[in-house]
Amino acid sequence: MKAYVTAIERRWLLLLLPVVLVVAGLVGLPMVLGTANAAPVEVTYGAAQAGYIANSAPEANYSSSEQLRLGDTTYDSYVSFPAVHANARQVITAAVLRVHVNKAVKARAGVLRVQATTNSWSSTELTRVTAPSVVTGDVAAPVTVAEDTTLEIPLAVDSLADDLASGVSLRLQHTGADAGVAVDKSGADAPSLTVTIDSGSTAPTSTTSGSSASATSSASGSVATAATASTTQPATTATSASASAQASRAAVQSGKLVFAHYFPPYPISLDNRAADEDYYAKNYLRADGEDGKYASVGGLLRDRPVTRTALSGDYRTADYLTEIRQAQQAGIDGFAVDILGLSGDNWDRTVKLLRAAESFDGFKIMLQPDMSAMSGVTKEALAKSLAQLASSPSAYRLSNGQVVISPFYTEGKSASWWQDVLNQLDSTYAVKATMLPLFLDASKMSDYASISYGFGNWGERDPAVIKKTSDSAAKAHKLGKKWMEPVSVQDERPNGKTFSEAGNTEALRASWGKAIGDDADLVLLTTWNDYSEGTSFAPSVGHGDSFLDISSYYATKFKTGSYPQIKDDTVYITHRVQKADAKPGYSGVMVQRKTDPMTDARDTVEVLTFLAKAATVNVTVGGTDYSYEAPAGVYAKDFKLESGYSTATAIRSGTVAAQATTKDVVKSSTTQQDLSYHAVSSADG
Repeated sequence: MKAYVTAIERRWLLLLLPVVLVVAGLVGLPMVLGTANAAPVEVTYGAAQAGYIANSAPEANYSSSEQLRLGDTTYDSYVSFPAVHANARQVITAAVLRVHVNKAVKARAGVLRVQATTNSWSSTELTRVTAPSVVTGDVAAPVTVAEDTTLEIPLAVDSLADDLASGVSLRLQHTGADAGVAVDKSGADAPSLTVTIDSGSTAPTSTTSGSSASATSSASGSVATAATASTTQPATTATSASASAQASRAAVQSGKLVFAHYFPPYPISLDNRAADEDYYAKNYLRADGEDGKYASVGGLLRDRPVTRTALSGDYRTADYLTEIRQAQQAGIDGFAVDILGLSGDNWDRTVKLLRAAESFDGFKIMLQPDMSAMSGVTKEALAKSLAQLASSPSAYRLSNGQVVISPFYTEGKSASWWQDVLNQLDSTYAVKATMLPLFLDASKMSDYASISYGFGNWGERDPAVIKKTSDSAAKAHKLGKKWMEPVSVQDERPNGKTFSEAGNTEALRASWGKAIGDDADLVLLTTWNDYSEGTSFAPSVGHGDSFLDISSYYATKFKTGSYPQIKDDTVYITHRVQKADAKPGYSGVMVQRKTDPMTDARDTVEVLTFLAKAATVNVTVGGTDYSYEAPAGVYAKDFKLESGYSTATAIRSGTVAAQATTKDVVKSSTTQQDLSYHAVSSADG
C-alpha cells in the first residue's frame, strides 16, 4: 500500500489544508493557534522502504533479505523515509540517519557515503535496472565504517529541505573495501531518521470574529511504518486543489468544522513491539489472548491500526503526531478525546495527545468527558482535571476564549450539575467554558440550552435509521444553538455481541448526506479509533485508508458547499470476509441490533467508483464476472458475496483507469466471527 498522504494528496484533500485556520474565527468557531516558547521536538521515523541492488545481477531483487548490503563496486543500498511536515512557524534544524553495521571488513573498513535520490521506487521491484536516480551529491560527510556499530550520520538539512518535506530517499554506498558491509534492515536496529523541529518562540495568537488567518495547515511530524441495486451521485463541480482560493472563501462563509472521536485505549501501538508480536496481535485479536478473557466472543477486536516497525525515542508522541497528521490531511480539524478517567494510562494518553497537538497549526482537541465511564465522578474532581487539560493551547476554544466541554452522555447528569462544573472552572481555575452536550437522546437538548453553545448526538450506524432520523440540526438552530452531526462507517461489537448492518459504505454516505442536507454546523466522526466497537475511520489493517479517504470527499462538500473535482479515477471495494449468518464454534455470537427501521443483513461486495469521466467497470467476485457502465462522479454498485477474492477494473478507451483487488479472502466457514466491512482502494497501489 502506498503511503497514506500520497494516496490522499493526489485527489481532493489538499484544497482543505489552507482553509482550516481561516474557517474558525470568522464564524464563532475559532481556535487558539501556536505554542509559546515551544522547545525543539525530535521525531524518529522508521524507513518506509529499504533494499539493495547487486551490480552483477541487473534484474535481481532482494526484498526478502533481512539485511542491506554495500560493497564498493558490488552492492548499493537504498532507504526512503516519509515526508516531514513542519508548519509555517517551524524549522527543521537537524536530521540524523542511523544505520547499524553488523558486518564489515576490519582491515579495510572504508567509509559510508550518503546521496539523495528520486523517491519513486518500491523495495519489491528494486533492481539495478529500476534503481532510483541520484539527484544530489553527498548529503553527509563520509563516515568510517566499523563492525557491529551504529552509525549516526548528520545530514545536510539545507540540501535536503525539499526532500524532507516530500519524503526523502537516500543511496548508501561503501567505498574502500570490495568485500562489503551488511547493514540491518529490520528490527530494533533498522534504519531510522531523527529530525529536530524547532517551533520557535512565537507567542500564541487567537483568531476572533472579523479577523483572518492565512497560515497553511500542515502537520509537524509523522511516522511511517499498510450485482443488485445501484446508487449514483452527480459528477463533481469545479472545486479542486487548483481552486483552493475559492474553497477558502466558501469555508470562511460556512465556518463548518469536522472532529473525530478519539478513544485513548487504542493508539497506534500499545507497547512499541513488532506488529506480529505486539499486544494487539497476541492479545486483542486472538480468542486466547489476555489469558482467554474474551475467548467466548472470539477475542476483543477484529481490526487494529495500520502496523509499523518499532521506533526509538518517545514513540507515543511520534504516534500521536502520525495520527494527527493523518486526520488533518483528511480535512479533520480536531479530535474529540474521550476522557475515560482522571488518572491512569488513558488519562496519561489524553494529556500526551493534547501536547502533541500543540505542534500543529489549527488542529484542536475537544474535551469530551465520558459520563458513562465516569458516572461517579465528583464535580470538584472533574473541574480540576478539565482545567488541567484546558491549559493546553490545543484545547478547542471559541472566539470569546471559552473552552468547549462536550460530555459523552451529557444527560447522565442534570443541567444544574453541569452548571456547577462550569462555575467551578471559572471561580477556582479562571477557565471560561461552555457546553456542547453529546447526547444519546437528543430530545433532551432543550433541558441544557441555558448552559450550551451547541448540541450533538452519538447517532446511528444503520443507513435505514440514519435516513429516517429527524432533523436535529433544525431543532438546535431553533433554540439558537449549533448542531454537531454524527457521521459513521459501521458498528461491530464482539464483546457486546451485537452489530449493525452498515450496507457496505451506505451508512457512511448516508450520514454525510444528512450532515450536508440538514446544514449541520459541525460533524463528529464516530469514531476515529474505537476498534472494540468496529467504528474506526483511522487507517487500519482491515480497511486501510479507504473510509477516511471517502469521508474526506464529503467533508469538502460539507465545508465549502461544493464537491471537489475528481482528477484521479479511484475504485473502492468493500466486503465482509464471511457471510452474515456464518457462525463460529464459540458461544458468544453477534446478533444484529434491532432498530426501527432496520437494514436487512446482507452479503454483498460493493464497488464504489470516483471517476473523472464515465468508464466500463469489469468486476470479478470469486468465480463470477460482471461488467457495467459507471458514470462520471460517485457511483456504487453491489454484487453477491462469494468465497475468494474480488477485483474491479475501470477501463476507458481501452486503457485501465483504476483497479483494485481485495487483500482479505472471503471464506465459507469461520472460526472467528467478523462482521466488519473490509476495504481496499485502487489508490493503495
